[in-house]
Amino acid sequence: MFPKKYLSIIVDGMDQKKTDCPVMGRYVKEEAPLAQRIIGVKVHGLGNYVYVADESVPGGSNLILEVLNRTLLDLDAKGLLPTDPESCFLPASR
Repeated sequence: MFPKKYLSIIVDGMDQKKTDCPVMGRYVKEEAPLAQRIIGVKVHGLGNYVYVADESVPGGSNLILEVLNRTLLDLDAKGLLPTDPESCFLPASR
């Protein structure tokens, strides 16, 4: 109802075992498959983003913050960020 004041974003990662390439690489002994992470971002009412990081990029909170930063920078470049925000709420999930 108030797109100039609020922005709602969900960030979630996919189970890493499902993203190995090639998928059959788990069953072949000559070479290990390329392990990668897929992180999805949903910006309610504005769009979706997908980020892929290979095994050389450490996961954890730094990766999530980088994904959030890149998403916010893209929204800012497109002029889609709220124009009168007063606060930023980052709820933690457990």
